[in-house]
Amino acid sequence: MDIQPRDVELGILVEGKSPEELRERIRNLTTKLIDVDGALYARYSNGTERRLYCRYKEGLEGEETASTKGVGYYQKMVLVFRAFDPFWYETGLLESKSAQNFVYYKNNGDYAAYPIVMVDGRCSNPDLAIWQTGGPGEPAEGSSERLKVNTTVAANRRLIVNMKQRTVKLDNGTNLYASIDSTANKFHSIPPRSANNFAVDVDIDGPESDGRYHV
Repeated sequence: MDIQPRDVELGILVEGKSPEELRERIRNLTTKLIDVDGALYARYSNGTERRLYCRYKEGLEGEETASTKGVGYYQKMVLVFRAFDPFWYETGLLESKSAQNFVYYKNNGDYAAYPIVMVDGRCSNPDLAIWQTGGPGEPAEGSSERLKVNTTVAANRRLIVNMKQRTVKLDNGTNLYASIDSTANKFHSIPPRSANNFAVDVDIDGPESDGRYHV
């Protein structure tokens, strides 16, 4: 099956009380979108949500127009996002835990699942392990079956590990792929229809009660 990327359009309206304020808002939006892996969310009337992983492609260009709704300026834009994985996924957050505890997950679907793990700062050298219960147990520290990021995550920052895209970034877009440990560098997937649960754990340097992560 040949799966092709898809482009998704999203119309927006940016308003400002002056040309200067309008331009500043567009500059801020540009900074947040350029060269950042992100996602679009769709919420349906039955309460379910879906997420499409994508990157900004084009559309921030436009012409300033004097608003007819009152004093001010506005700019209409149609933003285009490129999704190299064209499928919409459920948005469910499994659990949030302190670094002292595990998160358990069982994949009952037909395809492999790729967790997204978010680690809150402040913490140092987050070390992620995913393993199937009922077997040898958690991989040892330094094992090639783990994924360790040799960095310090500042307070009020969040480290995001995307197993499917094989990316390690801060929530401000900073790429930390070069900080991945030379040995503990495995990006895990969870196979479908597994007999047992899979456990997820994040260790950090220092008191684990201070660390928190989300899957």
